[in-house]
Amino acid sequence: MHLVGEFIDDDYKTKTIERCKVMKIEDKTIFHGYLDEAKKNDILKVTDILVLPSYAEGMPLTILEGLAFGTAIVATDVGANSEFLKGVCNLVPSGDVAQIAHEIDQLLGNEALLNSRKRQSKDLANQFTFNDFFQKIIPVYQIKV
Repeated sequence: MHLVGEFIDDDYKTKTIERCKVMKIEDKTIFHGYLDEAKKNDILKVTDILVLPSYAEGMPLTILEGLAFGTAIVATDVGANSEFLKGVCNLVPSGDVAQIAHEIDQLLGNEALLNSRKRQSKDLANQFTFNDFFQKIIPVYQIKV
């Protein structure tokens, strides 16, 4: 498990590390902090599930990056997520830890579902390539004489 980003609360970070020890997953958990672009991309290339339990976002860049790499998404129903991620994941209410855990369990326990969600993510991302945008915008600017 790769945890990326900084904890804004040192007490919460300490509790998270302790919880990993209790669950005996500390040797499988990496706390990265903030990453440069190359390292972030290296991690996303091998990531199956991206979890972003935000309380407030517009359209999270993290989710867009996850989609581009074809990760299954577990995210909260904030900002534009509900509009943008229709059919790609089940959005959960902010702060609903049990529902986030349930979504992760569903993906980990069902390889067909995981692969389907990964494929849906990649398909959604492919709708927003530069070439796709170019093909859609050109007719808008063509002048008919």
